Amino acid sequence: MHHRVRRGDNLWKIGRRYGVPLVILFNLNPHLRRRRNRIYVGERIRVR
Repeated sequence: MHHRVRRGDNLWKIGRRYGVPLVILFNLNPHLRRRRNRIYVGERIRVR
């Protein structure tokens, strides 16, 4: 399952919306660690 990033989203809000801790989001999306946790509008983030 994926989430499409919208304006105003951040990783904490996305995790809360899906009931997924930040640690799990980072495990599912290792590229986020390399980019210093930056996310961009329209990007797909794996949440499950």
